Amino acid sequence: MGYGKISFIYTLVINDVSNCILTLCRIQEHMKERHEEVEEDRREGEELQKLAVQFHIEKERLDNIKRDEKLQMMKDNMSQINDRQMIKKVMEQQEDVSVRVTGQCQLGSRGEGSDHWRERVSDRSSSNW
Repeated sequence: MGYGKISFIYTLVINDVSNCILTLCRIQEHMKERHEEVEEDRREGEELQKLAVQFHIEKERLDNIKRDEKLQMMKDNMSQINDRQMIKKVMEQQEDVSVRVTGQCQLGSRGEGSDHWRERVSDRSSSNW
């Protein structure tokens, strides 16, 4: 074999080795990029999970606030209803007393039962009626 053939074969081998090295470098670069993509996807997945947990916590907090406000409104409404009922009872009692006093005064002005009316008034005032 002549020097030219050896040189040619050597060049082919060098080219093949260079191509193999270049191919290996490309493969390695591709594998590195793929690994980085997988790692980025993992980080994004973790971030999405954290955001989902935060969302559910915030939603639960807002639901609790809404429920508490609703309960407070119901309590306020019940208190208002009770206040109205008490006012109504007081007004009815005042009307009842007014009717009795007016009736007693009419009887007393005619001279009938005036002693009885005085007794009832004094009984009520002494019992803190």
